[in-house]
Amino acid sequence: MLAAKFCIARLEAAGKSCIYSIQPWGSGWPEPKVIGRKYDEIRNVRDFAVMIAAIKYFPDFLANSVDPETDIFRIRRDLAYQKLAKELDITYRKTAYPDFTFS
Repeated sequence: MLAAKFCIARLEAAGKSCIYSIQPWGSGWPEPKVIGRKYDEIRNVRDFAVMIAAIKYFPDFLANSVDPETDIFRIRRDLAYQKLAKELDITYRKTAYPDFTFS
């Protein structure tokens, strides 16, 4: 919503393991209110909540997560942004940091 409000060409954010970017495609950003409503709608759909719960209680997820609450929050947000981008014709990318080696 911030990027749309200020007509930012591309917004990037650095996370623990990835760089996230979002930018408009085609005719530009939708109105910020449209983005907000669509994001809330996506997160409140029952199928989305069921999918997140399935991930949250999946044995491999629980066994490999250091902080399940933080990880599920990140996964939920990422999946919502992917769906939001698809539905509003926005480009959303998640790029893993390259492996760095220091000599």
